[in-house]
This record gives sequence, structure tokens and C-alpha cells, in this order.
Amino acid sequence: GHIVTRLIVNDIEHKESRQISGNGEIWNIQSASVSLINRSTRRSRVEYRTPSKATLTQGNGLSTYSLQSIVIPFREDIKVIEKRPLDREITLQKTDSWSEVHHDLSFETKTIRDSYWLALYELSAAGGDKMIETRLMVDEKPVAGSRNICGQTHFWGVFALSLFKLEVGDHQFQLQYRSPGTTTTLKRENSDWSTIELNMIELPLNTSARNNCLQTSMGFTNAKWEEISSTITKISVDTETTIIVFSSFTLTTNNQEFQIRIKVNGKSEGHSLASSTKKEFANLRSFTTATLPQGQNFISLEYRLIDAFKDVLYDITNPAEEICLSYIVLPRDS
Repeated sequence: GHIVTRLIVNDIEHKESRQISGNGEIWNIQSASVSLINRSTRRSRVEYRTPSKATLTQGNGLSTYSLQSIVIPFREDIKVIEKRPLDREITLQKTDSWSEVHHDLSFETKTIRDSYWLALYELSAAGGDKMIETRLMVDEKPVAGSRNICGQTHFWGVFALSLFKLEVGDHQFQLQYRSPGTTTTLKRENSDWSTIELNMIELPLNTSARNNCLQTSMGFTNAKWEEISSTITKISVDTETTIIVFSSFTLTTNNQEFQIRIKVNGKSEGHSLASSTKKEFANLRSFTTATLPQGQNFISLEYRLIDAFKDVLYDITNPAEEICLSYIVLPRDS
């Protein structure tokens, strides 16, 4: 069966938060939304619908759910870009080459200062048990952590959260895809699950941030939780600080179930758990917020194979694969 989820804020649906997962033994849904809200009380909830029945048991190592919010007070030096096609129907043609998803998601903008940006995009469509790859391009280069592979499912539920830095000047953006197996049409009218969105927010001045992407190939062999040493990242702060941590994990898994989660100062963040199904690809996203004490701190990513029967190789030469761990520390005056 499948499940559809959406975010409701102050009783209003955030359409870009719609996500769908289905036709697999595991539902794996990640979603995010950017909102501009006035000073007020915010009431947020996640809603779902599904023709199936499932039990979510926190703490069993297999399932988790959470809703987390990041509040950034709006200032004149912060730019927010929200892009969604106006067309009621959007056709993604069968193609082996990278192509633009839609002309409304190819655009230019001008920045007046060097700054970090946070980008998120989502795409939910009928997949016909075929695959789709997506990525965000900035100035004709792929953004680290923006790659996504979704395939071998009746529904495509694509989501990516990525971090990048822009210098002063003009910049070009384009959301791209390739789908060698099928042509699909997104029918956004009268649908409570089909969506396609691209949102970006410029982070405040003096934000500290970093992408740590694996630069060498490695093998995954352990059926018990094991830290990925190449993702260990040191963060030093002058005072107690809140940190945002997220990861992208796109890997060919040879039809094995895979799990990842984030560690902060040696503690596993259980609600950051992400699990793959027994499909050819694992496309996992983890997210957490945490409070760091003053001094030196560490974040990392850990993994385990479920019922491992064959080693899994992360191949740095394969452009379809990517493993990144990213963090953001916002300035205290934001």
C-alpha cells in the first residue's frame, strides 16, 4: 500500500509539503516547507491518508516520526525564493539526458552579498515502477546533496534539502531530471498528492555552515550500527548553540535494506532514522536539530544493513551516488 502526508500550519495546507511513499515494505517519507509567518502563535501538524494499516513504534529501531521547526526572523538582507509551475499538467518525457523539469524552475537571481543558501525541492508523481533522477544546478554545476534517485515504485516521492554558498553577483538555477524508463504526467489539479516545488532561502549574515561529502569509495558490510568515519565533522562554538544537521545518502544497494541516522557528540539521534526498502537504490535523508555545549563538538553519520547478505560499495566514480553530511549554525542575533 501507499501513504500520503502533508503539513498543516495554522489550519492551512502547505502544498509543497505533500509527499507520497508506497508499494514497498517500508514507508520512507521526508518533507520540508518554507513559510513566511507574522508574529503569532503557530499551530503545526502532519496529516496522512492511506488505504493500508501500519503501526509506528518509536524506539524499536525500525520506525520513527517527528516534526521539527526552524524559525528565522525575517530581515531585509534575507531573500526567499519560492518557485512552482503554474501549469495544471506537467509532462516529464522519457529521456537518458539531463533536462529541465519545467521552465518555471529555471531562473536567475542576483545576490548583493556572499551568503549561504538552503534549498529544498519536492516532486511527487506516478512512476510506473520506473526510476527518476533529479538534481539542482547552480551556475551549471550540481549542488552537493541535491541528487535524488527514486525508482522501482508505483509512486515517485522525491525530496532533497541542500546547502550551498553564493558570491555577490548574478546566478542561474535549474532543477533537472532524467528518466530513462518512462514518460509521466503530473496532474496537479484535483490532486491531494501530486506536487512539484522549489524553495530557497538566503541564510543570515555570519551563518556558519559546511558540507562534508565523501571523497573516496568505501564498502558497507556491517549489520550492526557503525559510524562512517569519513563523515565525522568537528564544530567549535563559543557558547551554547543550536545546530541544524542533515544528510543526503544516495547509493546502489543491490536490493538490500539500509538504514542511516545522525550522531551528535556520540549520541544517536533516533528521530533522524531513515530506512530504505529492498530496491536497487537507497535514497535517504536524515535531519535533526540539537543543542551544542560551548567548546568542541562532533557530528557524524552511521549506518547498518538489515539482514546483510552482500557487501554494498559506495563508488565515488559513479555520478549517481552521493553521501554528504551538512550542518548550519545560525548567528545568535537571528
